[in-house]
Amino acid sequence: PVVVMDQCMRAMVDLVKKKGGSFLQRKITTRVDGDMGKGIDVLRDADVIVNCAGLGNARESEGLEDDGNMTPIRGQIIYVKNAGVNEACTVTAGDETAYVIPRGDVTVFGGTADEGEWDTEPSAATADSIIDKCKRLLPHSMSSTITDQNILGHWAGLRPFRKGTINMDRRILDDGKVLINNYGHGGAGISLCWGCADEVVKLASNL
Repeated sequence: PVVVMDQCMRAMVDLVKKKGGSFLQRKITTRVDGDMGKGIDVLRDADVIVNCAGLGNARESEGLEDDGNMTPIRGQIIYVKNAGVNEACTVTAGDETAYVIPRGDVTVFGGTADEGEWDTEPSAATADSIIDKCKRLLPHSMSSTITDQNILGHWAGLRPFRKGTINMDRRILDDGKVLINNYGHGGAGISLCWGCADEVVKLASNL
């Protein structure tokens, strides 16, 4: 599926609030098997904790889980003023992939998939490579909109990939709390989110 993520996330937040949920942002600096959430009342008082921390579970980040299978897949994209692109398109040739995704007044051109790379700073050389790749692989009517005048910005981020499969399990912690893991979806978070959410509910309901 293709979604506009900021709009999607706002809609999901509104849905949770309408159902009586609330949001609290805190940094957790301990492992799940340690004194997780020390000083955070909402975790201390919780009966069930669902861990969706993504790369926050990676061994390298000293995260919640000591998960050696978690690794980032770095992606870089280019934001371009939409000059008439109204369809998404992905083209793969050999080991190269180029895509364009319209998002209202902006089109997204990409991209990269660099496993094991943690750097979230956009690279000028990578941006030039993306532009070259898009102009070679995508239809001219789409790639021709990538001009200096139309480029609005560059962005790089990390997909939370887990080697083998996502981690979807349940276990009882030493303090009796139920921990449900749900992470490692890589670049398929939107595709898998509904089914994984259903599975979490099942795991939380069968206590």
